[in-house]
Amino acid sequence: MIRTAAVVSLLSVGPALAGDSVMWGETGRTGALRVMQAAPGQDPVLVHRVPPHRRRTLAGLEASSERFAVKVSTIESRSEDVVAFTLRAWGGPFKGPVEPVRAPCGRADTIAVDGDRIAGGSTCGVAIHGPAGVTTIPGGDIHEVALAGRYVAWTGDEVAVHDVVTGATVVRLTPRDVGSPAFDEVAVQPDGAVAFSYATGAGQHLAWAAPGTPGARRLDTAPRFSGLRAAGGRLLYERRTGPREGRRVLVLRSPAAGTARRLARFTARRVRIGDLDLEPGRAAWAVRRQGRAVRIVVREL
Repeated sequence: MIRTAAVVSLLSVGPALAGDSVMWGETGRTGALRVMQAAPGQDPVLVHRVPPHRRRTLAGLEASSERFAVKVSTIESRSEDVVAFTLRAWGGPFKGPVEPVRAPCGRADTIAVDGDRIAGGSTCGVAIHGPAGVTTIPGGDIHEVALAGRYVAWTGDEVAVHDVVTGATVVRLTPRDVGSPAFDEVAVQPDGAVAFSYATGAGQHLAWAAPGTPGARRLDTAPRFSGLRAAGGRLLYERRTGPREGRRVLVLRSPAAGTARRLARFTARRVRIGDLDLEPGRAAWAVRRQGRAVRIVVREL
């Protein structure tokens, strides 16, 4: 079953599934950055607001049934060839206090949310903020972070999956292992299995690795992937299908079964915007048609 969770005039980040509701970020008429939440059959409500600033934009949104975290980019300086910016993140319960999300050495560049915990990563590692306090995991130059159950994963100069309970690194791959200069997106499951993307001269690749299994298994190759998510043993991502920018499909893949199916197709007139999200029984994305408002879609799987 497919339903429209919300219709909004402008969507900057999201949608993110948050229990029975869906969240997104938008820019208001005054320039304020707003994080909104809508439950089925109810009007959207404001969860968090960042005051107007002409140099600020929303850069990311993550959510669970208990918490959310939002990332904001601020342009500090601009020249003909270089734009310098800083990233800051805030997070907390939907109706509770919202606090800065930090990495071990300061501001978080990347964020993830799972249950009642929020992770912040940067060039020096990951910090996981939860009810019991902050757990710090040293690391290298972290590009993206993902959090699920007892595992936290990241990409950057390596792919790593760390067991927060035992303190052990259960998966570690270097660029040399896959023949790529660096890694891109990452998604992890509660059993420690991890999906990640990387590029070579042949295109961009999607791969899968698991604790106790050496190496990684390549799942897909295309000109480009984006929006990688993992839940319930399945992966959700957008796959570019040809040289034209508008030819894209939304794929739901099961690494264990070796199957994949198309959930949606996008064109130059029907554009997917924002992010993707996935739970074991639901997927979410947003679509804008020419001359129309943005429709947030939630599909039962």
